[in-house]
Amino acid sequence: MKNSNYFILSLYILLLINGCKSVVNKQIKKNSIVEEVETKTPPFEYRRSEPDSILLKRFLGHYKDIYNKDSTQLNYYSAEIFYEKDSIFKVINLYGEYVGAIYNPFAESHIAYRDNLYKEYISGETFRIDKVSPSKYLLYTDDYNRLSSNFHFYNVTFNNDSIVIEETTEHKNFIYNFIDKKKESMDNYLEDIKNSRKLAGNELYQLGIDSTKVEVNEKYYRSPDAFLSRENPYYYGSIYYRQKYGDETMKVLQFNHNDTIKEITLGIVGGDSDSYKMTSEFVNDSIFIQSLVNQETIVDTNDTMGYAFDSIVTKFKYNERFELDTISKDTFKYKKYQFKKYGVPAENHIYYSKPFKINNLECYWKTTLEIIFDDNKKPLKARDIIRKLVNSKTRKIILISKPDMIIGDKKSLFYSLSDDFKDFNFDGFLDFSIYNSTSSGASHAFYDNYIFNPKTRKFDYSKKLSGSEITVDNKLITITLYYNMGRSYHLEHIIRYDLKGKILFEEKFVEELFKEKNSEEYYYLKTYQKIKNNKIILRKTEKDKNLSR
Repeated sequence: MKNSNYFILSLYILLLINGCKSVVNKQIKKNSIVEEVETKTPPFEYRRSEPDSILLKRFLGHYKDIYNKDSTQLNYYSAEIFYEKDSIFKVINLYGEYVGAIYNPFAESHIAYRDNLYKEYISGETFRIDKVSPSKYLLYTDDYNRLSSNFHFYNVTFNNDSIVIEETTEHKNFIYNFIDKKKESMDNYLEDIKNSRKLAGNELYQLGIDSTKVEVNEKYYRSPDAFLSRENPYYYGSIYYRQKYGDETMKVLQFNHNDTIKEITLGIVGGDSDSYKMTSEFVNDSIFIQSLVNQETIVDTNDTMGYAFDSIVTKFKYNERFELDTISKDTFKYKKYQFKKYGVPAENHIYYSKPFKINNLECYWKTTLEIIFDDNKKPLKARDIIRKLVNSKTRKIILISKPDMIIGDKKSLFYSLSDDFKDFNFDGFLDFSIYNSTSSGASHAFYDNYIFNPKTRKFDYSKKLSGSEITVDNKLITITLYYNMGRSYHLEHIIRYDLKGKILFEEKFVEELFKEKNSEEYYYLKTYQKIKNNKIILRKTEKDKNLSR
């Protein structure tokens, strides 16, 4: 009986322990559910298919309920969507002002990602987003107060259904985002000066210019252009014009950062009839380019006007303090002749490439093209484009290309076309291949190919290799010529060389489309030829009625 009672007591204790454990587990589970509910994202959802205007309207309508903001202290009046191209998320910049204060604005950045709007947000307006990794982004914000900007930077990391926001000090040159005019020219400088205020005395002193040393014919004007679209206490840029000796005007940027002043020339115009001009461009947040063009009249007759242009393009790397570091300096030359042809305005342009070395010869390209105009003086397509490769030392022409009708980017006319030089016959000298748009058709790409002759030190046009696309295989020591005339004709011509550039043998694979006699059926006639010493030593043909290609 005692044993029985002991067993019953043990069983009761065991059940009691398991029951308590179950209650504890249920409570833990319940607590975890409560915890999940507390951290769950707000009920407001961002729908990717929704137009931005509707999204903003819904956001402003739900905003106070989601974030429990005190409406007696804050007044929200606007919002806008901000995101970079191909961004996986959008930022909703919310704008407002503090109630009772005279113009005391604020902004907030809210993040919509994977159809959800998150509780975590950033104080300030987001104006730039940099992708750091597929799941990490750097947000640039301006937490402004009244008329002053306060820039901050945040790393935002996306983890499935959550985000982590951390402030950081690392960033790129964000001042680029606020540059009002990224391209500068001197086209309207006279009108700008007319609308500008002449500077003297204390204003010159503020620019760091000693007014006692300013010459009589030297004048300074404050430019009406603002350099930065957003004023702030850390960076300040002002622009002024300087006229000197009556025929030169400069547009100068003076940039102040932490009381360190830098000056950068944005534009210049001067000389007789504005014969030299400088333009400039802030290309991105690290590259600044100055382009100086000198113009000279070389022909002036009743029938023709001719001009020569020398362009010096200097590329700089710059930082947020606008310190310049020269990356490269290139000189480009071309000439332009204006005349009438058959009573219609026309122009001849001559471009000179930068010097380069090919097969130990110093060379440059001289490219000529003719441009005709319509009745409204708008240029039509160029025609009669001819490239000449000139030996820089002897001035002799060592290659003349076949005429073409279409040109792409004019900047290519200033370069060496180095990618078009390859050794086609494995003799150790580079040859030349160039696409001919005039000869090419919709189904066939036509290339003009030129072989270098080491005896004459010139490039000779190769009729045998031209008219096709050419591929070089340095491992097999072969070139492959491919001809395609639509569905009706295909030719693959393989030429095998030895290590000294001598042809060992050739192979041709031809497919021609024919129609059966007295039938509506078609077939391909496939022909194989092996050629040695210009003689066919093997020939095979076969019919192929499988027309699927």
